[in-house]
Amino acid sequence: MPSSYATLKGERTISTLAKRLFDIDGDRRPGALRIAEAALLRANPQLKRAEAFRSGRIIIVPEDTGLKTTDRVIKPKGGVGGALDDTAIRLKLASQLLENEIESDTKTSEKTLKQLGERQFIAKLKKAVPESAKVIPQTRKSIKERVKANATVKERYAKAFETAQAEIERLKKLTKSDG
Repeated sequence: MPSSYATLKGERTISTLAKRLFDIDGDRRPGALRIAEAALLRANPQLKRAEAFRSGRIIIVPEDTGLKTTDRVIKPKGGVGGALDDTAIRLKLASQLLENEIESDTKTSEKTLKQLGERQFIAKLKKAVPESAKVIPQTRKSIKERVKANATVKERYAKAFETAQAEIERLKKLTKSDG
């Protein structure tokens, strides 16, 4: 069965998100908030990082918590239209996850480049590993190329995801006109 989903709308913590997606106050069990938080993090591990809390981002809302969800949660629909809706949501989620991975890799690469530009770091590196002096210039070059490639890959995938979303919308319109 397809998962339920929600769209982030300004939440900045997993606790706030759990309270908005699950009826925590209506549940009398102790630890209901912790159950909701743990389930959200299992389904959306990216939410362990503060930068993942961007308005408009789609997240999966687990259905196995035993907690009642609020009206902010989008439930899966049946039929062809529901399957296409689910596909569109999953495609957007995949797009977000890929974007997060590329951004994370780019940040790490840029941090490494910055370190490789610091004289103290280079001096320590050369002292610890004398052979490093030979490879530092090539390492810098390779990392710069990686950052550039990440930007290209991000743009290429964004266009591909956009095209796929447009095709799903076209299919939805076809199913409405045929049904």
